[in-house]
Amino acid sequence: MLYDCLRGECGLCRVRVRAVEGVLDHRDVFLSERQRAATTEMCVCVSRVAGTRVEIDC
Repeated sequence: MLYDCLRGECGLCRVRVRAVEGVLDHRDVFLSERQRAATTEMCVCVSRVAGTRVEIDC
């Protein structure tokens, strides 16, 4: 996984979310509120899933 900042600022670790069982806990500052609400992307260096499963495209 590419990453640079480890703080969710640069977006290099952004991946496409294919499916999620639970709620994405976005801890980045890169994605907009609209992008976060869509639950189709996440910055994996800092964000997590509050649930049982997340499937991503790598």
